[in-house]
Amino acid sequence: MKNIGNIIIVLLCLISSNIIAQNMEVDAINFGTDDNIGTARYIAVGGAMSAVGGDITNIKYNPAGIGIYKSSVLVFTPSYEINKTDAVFNMSSRQRMNSKFYVSNIGAVFSMPNEKFGLIRTFNFALAYNSSNSFNSKNVFQLNTTNSITNNWVNEAKEVHGNEELEFSYDIFSFETVGAYNTWLVNFDTATNTYSSPISNSILQKRVFESKGNKGDFAIALGMNLLDKLYLGGSLSLPSINYTSTTKFTEEDKNNINSNFEKFELAQNIKTSGYGVNAKIGAIFKPISTIRLSASIETKTRYTLEEEYTSDFITTFDTAVFESKSPQGKFEYDLSTPWKANAGIAFIHKKVGFISFDYEMVDYSSTRFHLEEDYSDLQNSLNNSIKNKYQVAHNLKLGAEFKYKQLRLRGGYAMRTSPLKSSFRENDFDFSKQQFSGGIGFLWKKVSLDASYRYTLNKEYEMSFDGINGIYKTNDNQLMSLSFAYKISK
Repeated sequence: MKNIGNIIIVLLCLISSNIIAQNMEVDAINFGTDDNIGTARYIAVGGAMSAVGGDITNIKYNPAGIGIYKSSVLVFTPSYEINKTDAVFNMSSRQRMNSKFYVSNIGAVFSMPNEKFGLIRTFNFALAYNSSNSFNSKNVFQLNTTNSITNNWVNEAKEVHGNEELEFSYDIFSFETVGAYNTWLVNFDTATNTYSSPISNSILQKRVFESKGNKGDFAIALGMNLLDKLYLGGSLSLPSINYTSTTKFTEEDKNNINSNFEKFELAQNIKTSGYGVNAKIGAIFKPISTIRLSASIETKTRYTLEEEYTSDFITTFDTAVFESKSPQGKFEYDLSTPWKANAGIAFIHKKVGFISFDYEMVDYSSTRFHLEEDYSDLQNSLNNSIKNKYQVAHNLKLGAEFKYKQLRLRGGYAMRTSPLKSSFRENDFDFSKQQFSGGIGFLWKKVSLDASYRYTLNKEYEMSFDGINGIYKTNDNQLMSLSFAYKISK
């Protein structure tokens, strides 16, 4: 664990520190973001269900909605996701697509009516797992450049050892620099007493990056109905993160202009996993039968995360091939993601359907890393960067449902404003997001079947692996979900 901490501290001192810090910041922001994932009904109306209630996904956003239920229900929602990324890097364009199946929602609501019709009409208990975010993506970038990434490792060698040829150990160097030294990508020239790279001319750089995993939320909730006017609820959630990324980086001398050097391959694997805890409370109020008003708040989530990391090299010269495999590093840390506040209004007609609007506020600038005391400088650097770069983002959701006998037709729209302050945005590549959704449902006496489709568009920017150029990414995500619900009581 201390090895990885030293690695990060050393790297943050070098030219490549902006890339590493940026990646840690972006991961932290992603871990603190909840997408509109849940039942097919919830997805179809853009997630605007805070004031409507009566959906098991309310356990994530406004647990008072659990109090709307008047019968016990089992719910199961499988989903299929297709993610396409169009990226522009150094005037070249790349497109990649991947897909996956997963369970976006499963759970049960147990309703306990008060037969005497006292103050509390129903008292409900819910237990559910909901997927909160998906980390499914794949990008490929390449360019011809004279700025070899080996220069970063050479600079690290100079920073630590100066003009002496000393030991390269994992205690004081990054995994990449040790691997580069072991495969002769970082060399000490005794004639000049300095470190150098065998790559001095133009080469072809290529990076293939793939990430997988998801953020899930296991929660229990209590909801109650007071006189069919006021609904109150609270929940305790145990969110989990399971994130893996694989980077395959190569530099190749296609034109044979670097003496004796042919190619090197660097394979990096990172796995981040852990659990957190948060709580939510909420209320829904019906001033009249056709209007519902809602409000809820979610505490910060405190995660305990473990990161496992490896970095392996293969370097090919004209006369020899060298390999270096790193040990598996581990780095443990805590992360606090933002508190959230939600308000909503719904206009409901029992025979026609509803129109609803939700507003959610998320303060991304309040995200915080919590590291061991030995790494307070790194902690302060990351937290100050987040505080300076990020701001409050506003999530707006609009949804509608139309009823005709057993048929339900639904539509929705959701948007998130940029979590980045204006001075840190790259035009409209600002991490804002738009979602368009729709769906259909059928309701019978005991069973309901709902289907939904959602299209998400967002634009992102990141510093490239060469530390000079930017990567502009347009992400198109399609999500198709199917929910089965079975009523197990009247």
